[in-house]
Amino acid sequence: MASTDITATDRRTDTDATTMSVPEPETVKNGRIPASPTITIIAGSRSVTDMLPQRLIVRLLSTAVSLADFVPDVVVSGTASGADMAGEQWATSAGLPVARFPAPWGDTDHPDAVIKHGDNGPYDALAGPRRNQQMAEFAAGAGDRGVLLALQAFDAMGDPSSGTADMIERGRDVLGDANVFVIPLGDHPPVHILEATYGDALHLPGQFSRSGPAVS
Repeated sequence: MASTDITATDRRTDTDATTMSVPEPETVKNGRIPASPTITIIAGSRSVTDMLPQRLIVRLLSTAVSLADFVPDVVVSGTASGADMAGEQWATSAGLPVARFPAPWGDTDHPDAVIKHGDNGPYDALAGPRRNQQMAEFAAGAGDRGVLLALQAFDAMGDPSSGTADMIERGRDVLGDANVFVIPLGDHPPVHILEATYGDALHLPGQFSRSGPAVS
């Protein structure tokens, strides 16, 4: 995947201007990326659409954005089923361009590849985390503000999606907690455990805005 060197503000400190290599999306649909955008990664678990119909996930995203402290100009998608596709559907309905970063699972020749074998043959187990890092760096470096809106699904045992957990960790590291919004879905642990895990990035359904009142 190509990248370009640009001067960008380090989102973790908001102080130093640094030169960073900004990954480029594989494709952009719904038009071009505007100048100085707020870039919003919409990511999450594939299983969220097993919990709710996709149309309700799209409605949830719409509500979350309307109550948050950012207005997306571009949506970033990892192109997986579930939350990613719901994010693309929401972006299309809102008339926003989508920067797409599919994970190259089949690129087993990558120098850092960790080869595992699944139902469809060998794959690079690090393709997803590597793609997540690229999305975070693109959001941080290609616009005025980068934001992550993550739908984290928990299974019946209370365990989170590992792929979404990786995206959240990378988003918090690259973008900072002030720019990460985590919405838990499914059989999640008690709120005090979620707060200990996600801190200020946690947003329960109905509490998407950090400054506004809770909405039921």
